Amino acid sequence: MFRSRQLFLPALVATFVGGALAATALTGASASGGAAPRTSPLRPRRASAKGSVSPLSAGCTVHLTAGATPAQNYDACINGHGNVNGFSWGYASLGGPFQYLDNEGYCVTRDNDTSAVHYYDGGSLGEAGFGASTTFMGSSKTYTVTRTTLDGVLKVVQNFFLKPATSQLFIGMQITNLDGVSHEVGVERFFHRTSPATALR
Repeated sequence: MFRSRQLFLPALVATFVGGALAATALTGASASGGAAPRTSPLRPRRASAKGSVSPLSAGCTVHLTAGATPAQNYDACINGHGNVNGFSWGYASLGGPFQYLDNEGYCVTRDNDTSAVHYYDGGSLGEAGFGASTTFMGSSKTYTVTRTTLDGVLKVVQNFFLKPATSQLFIGMQITNLDGVSHEVGVERFFHRTSPATALR
């Protein structure tokens, strides 16, 4: 019998005070699921196409991989904009690979209580508000994607870390204030998981 694997996607909700980041909440999502979906308070709005970049909604720019034994052969497929487009584990000899995720995205909102501005990249759902990205792969288990908002107000750094020992992919988001003005900021990540029925035999 195979153990159900979990995909943990921490999302940081933060507040900016003069450029300082103060964490106020930490939430996670598990691919083994069970909890009913909830409605997000962060609602992306379509922004003008002016100055936008083409979404990298499909495919893999990098694969974060780990594991020697069949049950721990992990592969996280991540594109150049920081969307996780696949998460799987296991070899064909075990009936795998078992797929847990096929699309993922993120949303950043600022000044929600005054004049809300939304930036998002929903993978196949499209994106708005972010400029081109720069990337760095530190190892077979770590990857960094940096993007600046088109209005030049925020820089978003996404750090990906595959931790096979606990069957998890961690995503950390660091947000830097670039305009010297205090902003209230919220961050949310969301994903679509595939049904891992074959992994529960």
